[in-house]
Amino acid sequence: MSIEEVAGIVITPDGLEHPFGISDLVIPANKNVSHEQYFSSEIVKQEWFQELGYDFKNDNLYSQIPDMTTYNLSFVLNGSSISNNKNDTYLYLIFVPDNLTPETKNYFSKNYDHLKEVISEHNAFFQADIFHDGQYLNSQPVSTIDEFYEKLEIAKTSSKIHF
Repeated sequence: MSIEEVAGIVITPDGLEHPFGISDLVIPANKNVSHEQYFSSEIVKQEWFQELGYDFKNDNLYSQIPDMTTYNLSFVLNGSSISNNKNDTYLYLIFVPDNLTPETKNYFSKNYDHLKEVISEHNAFFQADIFHDGQYLNSQPVSTIDEFYEKLEIAKTSSKIHF
């Protein structure tokens, strides 16, 4: 699954990806639904999420992500706004707990080349936030993919697997 095709991906502690939504790159910006709507209809109803016991409120996904990182969930979000004009904005966001499991680190490691290529190809904005017990670990977000990998000591492995 490519991050360019979806609104986001949740990575569970076992390193499995759970994509949700459709990216503006696939359908026009005026035709898609919000990240919250996609998340609520495609992730919240899944058995693995129900077993967490997390009470997701459909009003704002971004405000709940810090809390969900306490369940050792990681998020890769495609915040791009594409309408095929000069105002197109490419944005990729990562939200992770500071205590990534080896499986989650391995997932990110295998996907380094693809994510770096997507960011570079679109001259995209990138931001990563790292949380400790649901609180922001850094006063400012990480602004490059390489700095993110270095901060969390994730190996940059070449692979054909994509986000």
